Amino acid sequence: MCKTSATNYTNIRIPNSLEFWVALQDQDDKTFESVTISFDAPVRAFINGCRNVDGLDGCHLKGKYGGFLLSATALDGQNGLVPLGIMVCKNECAENWFLFLKHLKPRLDEHPVQEINFISDRQKGLRDAVHTLFPTSPHRFCFRHMYQNFKSHFKGSKLHTMLWNAARAYKTKHFQAHMDSMMVENVKAFEYLMGEDPKSWCRAFFDHNNSCEHLSNNFSESFNNMIAKIREKPLCTLILMYGQLVMGLFYKRINACVGWDSGDLVPSAKKLLKLMFKKIWEYKVAGAVAGKVYEIYKITYASGMVPLEGPDDWEEPRFTIVPPLLIRKPGRPRKNRKKAYDETLPEKKPRCCSKCKQPGHNKTTCGGGPIGSNTKRKRIRVEVDG
Repeated sequence: MCKTSATNYTNIRIPNSLEFWVALQDQDDKTFESVTISFDAPVRAFINGCRNVDGLDGCHLKGKYGGFLLSATALDGQNGLVPLGIMVCKNECAENWFLFLKHLKPRLDEHPVQEINFISDRQKGLRDAVHTLFPTSPHRFCFRHMYQNFKSHFKGSKLHTMLWNAARAYKTKHFQAHMDSMMVENVKAFEYLMGEDPKSWCRAFFDHNNSCEHLSNNFSESFNNMIAKIREKPLCTLILMYGQLVMGLFYKRINACVGWDSGDLVPSAKKLLKLMFKKIWEYKVAGAVAGKVYEIYKITYASGMVPLEGPDDWEEPRFTIVPPLLIRKPGRPRKNRKKAYDETLPEKKPRCCSKCKQPGHNKTTCGGGPIGSNTKRKRIRVEVDG
């Protein structure tokens, strides 16, 4: 393989940002394999003001050449998404995950809390890549994916409820009580869950120093929805739009915290305390939690995002990277994934005619819309002499 670093573009324009292009080294051409983009501003925000939690996920690209987009996402004091980096590659495999995390590792290691907590679906070589590069870091299993796998093997709402109660338990004795009930109900289900290592999916075994009780990787899925329009674009446009997305997030959040009171908690923490006050009449707050104070949130977004320059200002490339081979799959190209059997489908809106505004047909077969009808009431006949 031939790998070019960001010295020809991103590192010069945006200091400390990462850009790695990977291409196959052939005799005639260099076929595109992957590109990793990581801006300095969100990584610095992760180091200065975010919890040591990193969500890893991948999604399909919907452009001409297809491919995959791997992402690493963190959470700030407001539970807002902080995109740490993306990787555009041909497929989701162990090699690409290892390469992506290898590029991000030097910056992730700068976090004050060295052991980064990873949350992912642990599929397609992701578990091995995290264990190799971050051997001491906890790796949580996204409970939503685990729950779907469990439902495919074991039926019955009673077992499903026991699983949820065990995963959400904050104390080991409560977790053990729910698991004992499951063992009485179904021994195979109990053995299946214990084989998945409860330390990776139960709150009772999570590291409480990171102040993150997330069971699932939903915030990474939220990032996939955030970049829905970007996933359809060509590669260069995708990178530019991703930079605009990160700049927009920083601009919006910097302006949002201007009117906050110094030394006060962030709005999300205040909202949580109000909910606690409703359940507990008297509640004392001693000090403030790090990462939830206004000053910490402000430090998170203190380093502004440097804008990317347009194609007119790009430097001449040292060599040309050829697009990957276009692989056509059988059948009609699909952009939306197949829903699981138990997922709720969106309600279909009735299509109305643009001419008469009535449902059931279109303007081509429109008969002119509704017309008047004879009255239903009985008419009174009057007889007169001629």
